[in-house]
Amino acid sequence: MLFRKHFERVAKANSWTTELEKMQNLALALEGPAIECLREVREDELGSYDKIWRILAHRFGHLDEPESAMRRFDSRKQLDGEGITEYEQSLRTLYQEAWPNSDEATKDSALKGKFEEGLNSGEMLQFLRLHAKGADFAQTVAKARRFAETQEAVKPKKSVRIVQAFDKDHSSDALQQGQPNFQPLLDGFQQVIQTVLQDRTQIASVTSVPNESDK
Repeated sequence: MLFRKHFERVAKANSWTTELEKMQNLALALEGPAIECLREVREDELGSYDKIWRILAHRFGHLDEPESAMRRFDSRKQLDGEGITEYEQSLRTLYQEAWPNSDEATKDSALKGKFEEGLNSGEMLQFLRLHAKGADFAQTVAKARRFAETQEAVKPKKSVRIVQAFDKDHSSDALQQGQPNFQPLLDGFQQVIQTVLQDRTQIASVTSVPNESDK
């Protein structure tokens, strides 16, 4: 039970070494329905400390029994928005609850397999299968973190569109961003046309003057 592990740490921190000391302090820590379990054991009897834990486990152990942890471990997947570190730690905790006596090799293999299986990124899974094939669990997690950091770094940044104001050169016509400006070209054509017309007018006036020989 998780409560027993926590109580053992408290007992160690407070130097409760004997079974009697542990039993007495455990009795003070119990509340609610758990207090009823104390009626089934005497504090001064031999092995009372272990006995009370067996009674508590029998009555409340279904909340943290290994079978429940096994089911949660098997169904565990990375949640949306959950980081690699949080996902890794959750798997470690569930595995420890489900198989507290597992050897390191079996533990490492199971954690690595479940970690990869439960990833919510197909791209990351493909990357790990290519680059972490022979790695252990810790190395696989480290590669997954680097992949996630790289993916975050290469995300496209939001572009800022800058709209520039242009002076109005021709009556009320305004230049719109992204549209070609033909006005200078049109002005040039207009000047060429005016020049041609002026030249024709001058030629016509010259040809209309009578020669001296016609008089």
